[in-house]
Amino acid sequence: MTAKVDRYIQNKLEGMTKKGAAIKAGYSPNTAIAPGQKIESTEAYQRACDKYLPDDLIYRKLVEGLDATKVVIAQKDGVITDERVYADYSTRHKYVDSALKIKGDYKVVEQVAQDDDIESLKKEIRELVAENGFHDDPMDSVSSGQ
Repeated sequence: MTAKVDRYIQNKLEGMTKKGAAIKAGYSPNTAIAPGQKIESTEAYQRACDKYLPDDLIYRKLVEGLDATKVVIAQKDGVITDERVYADYSTRHKYVDSALKIKGDYKVVEQVAQDDDIESLKKEIRELVAENGFHDDPMDSVSSGQ
């Protein structure tokens, strides 16, 4: 395990971009351009990941993150009149996504969806919801970006 790899992982865990983490760890700008190929594909990187992010730690954090909630309050004249707790699906997704990215357990695939594809998917989901007797429209939260 090299000191550079250790510093690179520490920088990533602090929230830096891959490129920024590589440069701050002492890698050349050429290496920092493609850290996935030049750093993260090495055995030293995998060993360091196992050291800093053992599977049991990731599992515990995933369990915590998968239960993430958000509190929404209503106020009138500065006085809280109502409070509701909802599942925070965005945060839950981020927990899983971040852990898998850091461990390198899946490849991120970027795909640009066309608006008509999204509308088609929404229609299919609405039909499935109706067929199964659910009454809340799950697309309300998709349309509003929640």
